[in-house]
Amino acid sequence: MKNAARKILLIQGGLGESVGLAPERSGYPVTWVRTAKSALTHVERDKPVLVIVDLPSLRVDAAKLCQSIKRITETNVLFLGAEGQDAAAAGCDACGDGYIARPLQLRRVMAKVEKLMPAGHAAELRCGELILRPADGMLRKRGEEIRLNPKLSRLLQLFMQHQGEIITRKLLMQQVWRRPTWVIPGPWTCICAGCASASRTIRLNHATSRRFGARDIASRIPRRANNNV
Repeated sequence: MKNAARKILLIQGGLGESVGLAPERSGYPVTWVRTAKSALTHVERDKPVLVIVDLPSLRVDAAKLCQSIKRITETNVLFLGAEGQDAAAAGCDACGDGYIARPLQLRRVMAKVEKLMPAGHAAELRCGELILRPADGMLRKRGEEIRLNPKLSRLLQLFMQHQGEIITRKLLMQQVWRRPTWVIPGPWTCICAGCASASRTIRLNHATSRRFGARDIASRIPRRANNNV
């Protein structure tokens, strides 16, 4: 499926870091606009499958904006709100398809994004001939498919999102094992409950990569990480 079919429109004012970085790293093309007027122009032209509206950064009536978007195209609208503010207080409980209040956790945002994606629009990550669909852990190469377990899928997803980069132990343990970690000096040495399973999963990732002829991914698994994590 072409990337255009999975396009996300982010409406976020201000000069802060875009929350669109999370969907982009997961394989979704994201267009970022800063005003409601620009957003409606993009909705008319591009017909995105999902619109994300960052309400605190905008001066808009949430319900009116949502209605204007849905008059143009039947797309899902996800609202991001202020800390401690529910959907009703933000004025989008009767129109939006999803709402997340601050503080924003990128994992939670991505879980909602995946949930609101229409069937058949799941993101895919690519590295060479390898194609990973994070939503269901399906790994594909030249017609051959294998379904990875959730932990291995998250690990491979992390490597594919950071190709050519050093991945710190802290990021690895938080995003793959999803727990706090206490790091002590030494390459890949950590004190946590997931230490043994980390080694097994990394070895399994090497085995999966060899099976699919994807040594380019296996070679990107860092042998050392920054100790100042």
